[in-house]
Amino acid sequence: MKLWIACCVVVVGLGCSGGSRPRRPYDPEALLVGGETCRVASDCATKVCSLGMCMGYLMASTEMARLSMATVIVDAAKDRGLASSLKNLASEVLADHENDRFVRARAADLIGLLPPEIARPGLVKYLDEEDEAIRFFAARGLHRSGDGRGTEVLKSFLGHPSPAVRSLCEAALAGTGGSGRD
Repeated sequence: MKLWIACCVVVVGLGCSGGSRPRRPYDPEALLVGGETCRVASDCATKVCSLGMCMGYLMASTEMARLSMATVIVDAAKDRGLASSLKNLASEVLADHENDRFVRARAADLIGLLPPEIARPGLVKYLDEEDEAIRFFAARGLHRSGDGRGTEVLKSFLGHPSPAVRSLCEAALAGTGGSGRD
């Protein structure tokens, strides 16, 4: 107990109320990357706490974790200014080829959760992406927004050799997976 109190006193800005520093209800960086300390899920912008650290959408390696965060992202994106900030930040990650391909794909996935008028322009150019994970998530996001171009590319994944990819594709086409808006 003394060590925990000492750490709280030494680490400026964290305080002792669960370790999270005060932030706006929806902080774009916290939603994307997390990284804040937490004790419980409610300490985190995305409502996902893992081993004492808040998880951001780009850091969530499983579809299930991202699906649990999707409702928070969709709710946050009701604020058009915040939705634009999320799109801009995620677009930077997506456009940077130095980033890990799966993080880039998650950025495309996040953009697809935003309102259609914000998401579509940021995703269309990735329908021809060489990396299939990025192409898949761009197509899924466009499909969610009602854009038939995304639906057509998404259908091409129905014959993918991976059962997991086929399952994600089928769920997306059925409107049952990968979004807080379904």
